[in-house]
Amino acid sequence: MISSTPVPAARPAGPRVLLLTTDPAEADRLAEAIARQLGEAVLTETCLTFDEARECLDHCECLGIATRVALPDVVGERLYHRLRQLAPKTPIVTLAASEERRLANRMSDLGTDDSHVGDRIDADAVARSLSFSLERAKREKAERELSAAKALQQALYPKAGPILPGYDIAGAAFPAEQNCGDYFDFFPLVNDSVGLVVGDVSGHGLAPALFMLQTRAYLRSLADFWYFLDLLNGPELTVGEVLTHVNRHLCQADGEHFVSVFFAQLEPRTRRLTYSAGGHRGYLMHADGSWEPLESTGMLIGMLPGIDIPAAPTFELQPGDLVFVPTDGIEEAANAEGEQFGVERMMETVARMKELPAEQIVRNLHTIVSEFRGNKPLLDDVTAIVLKVGE
Repeated sequence: MISSTPVPAARPAGPRVLLLTTDPAEADRLAEAIARQLGEAVLTETCLTFDEARECLDHCECLGIATRVALPDVVGERLYHRLRQLAPKTPIVTLAASEERRLANRMSDLGTDDSHVGDRIDADAVARSLSFSLERAKREKAERELSAAKALQQALYPKAGPILPGYDIAGAAFPAEQNCGDYFDFFPLVNDSVGLVVGDVSGHGLAPALFMLQTRAYLRSLADFWYFLDLLNGPELTVGEVLTHVNRHLCQADGEHFVSVFFAQLEPRTRRLTYSAGGHRGYLMHADGSWEPLESTGMLIGMLPGIDIPAAPTFELQPGDLVFVPTDGIEEAANAEGEQFGVERMMETVARMKELPAEQIVRNLHTIVSEFRGNKPLLDDVTAIVLKVGE
């Protein structure tokens, strides 16, 4: 006769709250209260010992832990430290009899989220504690993820503008939230020319920031491909053709967001500038302070896959010229009365500062816009690049 060892029943899938208690009636009350507070989708699992809890934590997603301060195999501080080793970020709520108050207080000092002391624990109060702790843990996790995304994004922005004799180039981005949907970049192009880019993704926050990273990746990849074609003496690309390709890729990759992009190619030796702009406008300011718009040449990027974004006619920059490419967060910034900063005020402000270094112009403009807003919150990201041509 062949004998076999019974196979333990598989745990149902899904997140759960661990209940570490040796009292079956208490476990039932807690499970019912947690189901009412957190919903039936959150499972509970009762563990009589720490060893049982460890086995569960090794194999299950644990949302929270409600534990007696004294279990048969481990007590108090030691229990807390061993739980923290297995579940560093998981909320822990302690349950203690009246005579165990000192143990509960000590565990609270070490870092438990809440404690309940008494001869009969209020199960609904424990469930509320777990609910509050879970919401706080979610917020903290989201903040950590946003901070990590912000650090990554900030690391991708140019630390400084390209150093070119006879030119002063700078840019900066100031997010409305932790993450920025605006984009600026500088990178080398063929024949010692330089690419200058400003983009503005619809909305602001994490999703537009990720779409911005996609835009950056496609633009830089196509710039590398441009180099490759040039080395092979293949057909020469234009900034318009590059943006047209970017548009097609972004339409395939997302379909929910769109971005305005101003992409310019500067040839430093000849002072020739060629740009293509999908739904974005720049400005050319002359040495005497007069200015003219550099109008969009096509639709917003990411809306329709089959459109072309042509390049504007190439023109030659003159000594004392200033090219200014902002996002609309500057002109649309509003004060408490609802008055917008506006294009005219923006360009008058740039004209007053045109003798300053490019980086100072960008940063001073952000400060002036912030002072104009006063206590009104920033509703959109603020980004700009400035290109100054030497006399």
